[in-house]
Amino acid sequence: MAALIASADWSATALGPAETWPQSLLTILRIMVTSRYAMWMAWGPELTFFCNDAYTPTLGVKHPSALGRPANEVWSEIWRDIGPRIESVMRTGQATWDEGLLLFLERSGYTEETYHTFSYSPLPDDEGAIAGMLCVVAEETQRVIGERRVATLRDLASELGAVRSEAEVLQAIERSLGRNTRDIPFSLIYLADGDSGRLRRVDETGGIDSQLAPAIVEQPESLPWPAIEILSGHEKRRLHDVSTMTGLATGAWDKPPRQVAVVPIAPQGEGQQSGLFIAGLNPYRPFDEAYAGFIDLVAAQIASGLAAARAYEAERRRAEALAEIDAAKTAFFSNVSHEFRTPLTLMLGPLEEEIITRVRDDSVERLSMVHRNGLRLLRLVNTLLDFSRIEAGRVQARFQPVDLAAFTADLASNFRSACERAGLRLETRCPKLPQPVYADPEMWERIVLNLVSNAFKYTLSGAITVAMEASADGRAAVLTVRDTGTGIPEAELPRIFDRFHRIEGQRGRTLEGTGIGLALVNELVRLHGGTIAVQSQVRVGTTVTVAIPFGRAHLPPERVSETPARIVAAESSSAAAFVEEALRWLPSDGDAPSVAGASLAGDVLDTPSALSGLGLGAVAPAPERPRILLTDDNADMRDYVSRLLRASYDVEAVGDGQEALQAARAKRPDLILSDVMMPRLDGFGLLAAVRADADLRDLPVILLSARAGEEARLEGLDAGADDYLVKPFSARELQARVRSNLDLARLRRQARDALRHANEQLEQRVAAEMEKRAQAEESLRQSQKMEAIGHLTGGVAHDFNNLLTVIGGGVETAQRLLSAIPEIAEDPKVKRALGMISQGAERAATLTHRLLAFARRQTLDPKPLDANKLVAGMSELLRRTLGESVALETVLAGGLWRTIADANQLENALLNLAVNARDAMPQGGKLTIETANAFLDEAYAAKHDDVAPGQYVMIAVSDTGTGMDRETLDRVFEPFFTTKDVGHGTGLGLSQVYGFIKQSNGHVNLYSEPGQGTAVKLYLPRLTAEAPDEEADKAHQAIVHGRGETILVVEDEPAVRDYSASSLRELGYRVLSAGDGKAALRLLARDPAIALLFTDVGLPGGMTGSQLADAARAQRPDLKVVYTTGYARNAIVHGGVLDPGTEMLPKPFSLATLAAKIRTVLDG
Repeated sequence: MAALIASADWSATALGPAETWPQSLLTILRIMVTSRYAMWMAWGPELTFFCNDAYTPTLGVKHPSALGRPANEVWSEIWRDIGPRIESVMRTGQATWDEGLLLFLERSGYTEETYHTFSYSPLPDDEGAIAGMLCVVAEETQRVIGERRVATLRDLASELGAVRSEAEVLQAIERSLGRNTRDIPFSLIYLADGDSGRLRRVDETGGIDSQLAPAIVEQPESLPWPAIEILSGHEKRRLHDVSTMTGLATGAWDKPPRQVAVVPIAPQGEGQQSGLFIAGLNPYRPFDEAYAGFIDLVAAQIASGLAAARAYEAERRRAEALAEIDAAKTAFFSNVSHEFRTPLTLMLGPLEEEIITRVRDDSVERLSMVHRNGLRLLRLVNTLLDFSRIEAGRVQARFQPVDLAAFTADLASNFRSACERAGLRLETRCPKLPQPVYADPEMWERIVLNLVSNAFKYTLSGAITVAMEASADGRAAVLTVRDTGTGIPEAELPRIFDRFHRIEGQRGRTLEGTGIGLALVNELVRLHGGTIAVQSQVRVGTTVTVAIPFGRAHLPPERVSETPARIVAAESSSAAAFVEEALRWLPSDGDAPSVAGASLAGDVLDTPSALSGLGLGAVAPAPERPRILLTDDNADMRDYVSRLLRASYDVEAVGDGQEALQAARAKRPDLILSDVMMPRLDGFGLLAAVRADADLRDLPVILLSARAGEEARLEGLDAGADDYLVKPFSARELQARVRSNLDLARLRRQARDALRHANEQLEQRVAAEMEKRAQAEESLRQSQKMEAIGHLTGGVAHDFNNLLTVIGGGVETAQRLLSAIPEIAEDPKVKRALGMISQGAERAATLTHRLLAFARRQTLDPKPLDANKLVAGMSELLRRTLGESVALETVLAGGLWRTIADANQLENALLNLAVNARDAMPQGGKLTIETANAFLDEAYAAKHDDVAPGQYVMIAVSDTGTGMDRETLDRVFEPFFTTKDVGHGTGLGLSQVYGFIKQSNGHVNLYSEPGQGTAVKLYLPRLTAEAPDEEADKAHQAIVHGRGETILVVEDEPAVRDYSASSLRELGYRVLSAGDGKAALRLLARDPAIALLFTDVGLPGGMTGSQLADAARAQRPDLKVVYTTGYARNAIVHGGVLDPGTEMLPKPFSLATLAAKIRTVLDG
């Protein structure tokens, strides 16, 4: 804008040529155009218009022609709003202030609703008279409109949360939308009547001509709105031009909408679009992405509200039906037991026969699931009928002499396989009793099976003991079932035999159960004239004791038979049902599958066509499938729900809330679908943990429960659930709830992000920008420096180390070859030349290594180590390095924690520090190396960047040298910075130490004062896991030769490839070589004798060394692999650490190190 002002011809304006302008005008113009905050100003008798670059978005299409024109022409459309304010400022010299003022601007080719917060201030000329006006402005259109729309959505959600019928839903919609007629001047809702194709108008807001909104529409195409395209599902939204229509409501505006948006209403789970939402659009706003998201979210909430109302109505009808059933229960159980069992028998018998005779195919698994749950239902029916008969006094017991010890042992043995699978011991001690016991065999079977099943359910480790013996007084037979399970709280023991009583929060293999098993056992024992008692201690176990008197005097004579009972086999159908259910409590290989588009064999619900057959309609494929985390302790329920949802979503199923929380934190799902009653962590506990987790708290959660009623639903919603679904639920309802909650979560997230973005833009201030500028420039300078070093180390290290490998290898080869020619080998000139080349290569390698260390790109091989042992082992080397003038003292802490680090690099770091200390003590002195355990607390971490609070192993290196001043301390870790003379150091020593410690997740602190010496403290993280210490192998090893094995060398650099191949041949290996991965794979396929792949990490041709190794091992799983590289990047090194199990030989390498590495891997 400054350039436009400077280049404009001002002679034709009221201000005249620019060189005649007063200094006051030039000054304010300079301030305005250099500001980054939006400003405009008017000057002179015609109020000539100026603005800066930040204001041009507000001008829109009026830029740049607005410059130099009178302000009343530039803003003619709003002059009646702003003109009086400007006139007041010019007349009185008093500034104005307006916040969020509505102005209708014509800056985009149409009249636009905008909001602005601004101030008009007077501008004096050189004589002090008011000659102009300055406007400082912030446009707040997005914030104001965003808050208005969010308020509408919040209001709509609140209104819909309290409704119970479709009529109440529609009334709530009308109230909420009626409060925002700016964004939705009018609206219509049409719903489809089943399959008839007829539409009925169920709601209208704003008022509209009845011809445009007929109450009943027999044919959707007769509507004046595009209904067919939406109802058919071909489009999810359509804009319709209504600029020529008459009779439209205007809402809060002075003219009707130019467009309407037509979107579908898809209530939960219905495959076809079941309605239309027609919304008139704000004539003063564009229909952009934010507006579209708002309309979609309104439609989604309407759909959700309608679905909730319909579900509530269905639930009410179901509750009424259940009440009728409950009223008829007593008569039913008393009179129709035969009719109840007969259908179950006719279902289970043929089903079992079908499972046995059917050829193993995809349907057997589902038939088995139906059979299992049919047996559970039969057992429950039998139990309820038994209670009914006991209450009615119609029990048909038949007491016969029974060998109760043998019978009991036989019954308990049914659970042996289940106990073994669960890791439990089942012990039976049932010696022969002195006399038979009069008992009803069927009832006794029920008693034993219920007690052992209950023990198995609540015993997670240890043993279950079943004992049968005579009492101490010889009057009764005593059954004892003892377990080492979770135990029963003492307060619950008095109610343990109450019918339907369950202990809340009891830990077991499952929370399933009716609470009538022990109540039935108590009644059956009482019918035998016996007693039952329970002793229990939490986390110790439970003992149930049943005593049945010997003889028959205590029994009704008419129920006693002297004919001994014939016990055919313990594996009756009742025992099989108990054991089958117990086995379902155990995890299996197929349990809790993590489904990502996969299907179980024969899953008829795994295709959209199958879902259509259930009335769910076709499921369109989505570009990105939402991920659902399902948790339920019932394996059959997990399988069933997974099958229902798998066609449209990726489903991960787990067995309890604790597993679900771990799975959600490991990989965030899009929605959690959770049962309420589960072991370890129930649904409410899972919900509380999710809402307390900052990374998960906005996840939609749907709770599933068998607890019916509005009170249970409100309890779930009050706890923070997004929805609450009561079992049994239909497939349609489940699909619908899941889809609506996913849509709502997505739209809420979009609306929240848009609002946050608008607020963040508004909160930016010029003062904060100026304060941060200096910090930003310094950060940029440091970032550019580090980036340059990173590029240097990454780009140069690989090629540099390749060259050093060839140079070093060539020198080594020359020395070996010349050793056979003494007259040349002993020539001082030859020896000196080769020595200089070798030393130069070593120094170049050291320099590259230090660069990589500072940039934290070196490859580390961290191992557990004892810092005391490492320091003690270096003492002799350090003394020789320091010389006689420097005394070395080591102070090693007792009980020092272990740490984990690369031992070689740590030794190099300590040696670097020792050399620096020696150079700082030219007249001699003392060097102290001290170890200690250290704890860096939160306060310390807050003062130092990149420091995590916690426990560390500290190694301090202190000297009595010259010390450093503050300026030197600030730069001491910078690369290439040195205080030594030219030629006496690279300036990379301390940089290497700093980079290595930081790469090892440690911390470095340096203390120094001039004349007082220097102390460098290295902090390495404490290793808490048990692991053996690793010590670097420093012993010199002789060159190890090969045994004729075949090695494939893959290297793109010809010189390095030739050197590697010739060295390996010299070592006694057969060598093949290739320049890239594809050529290597061809050689590997042709030659089965290849025993080891020696490959560079960086290869041309689109295949890295790591990818080559994976492909080679796919053909030859036993193939050994050794990588070599000058800079590994991230192919086999992550976080600077080698991947586990990876063997690597860094460049440059010598013949000895090559020989040792190859031999070690081949022999490993």
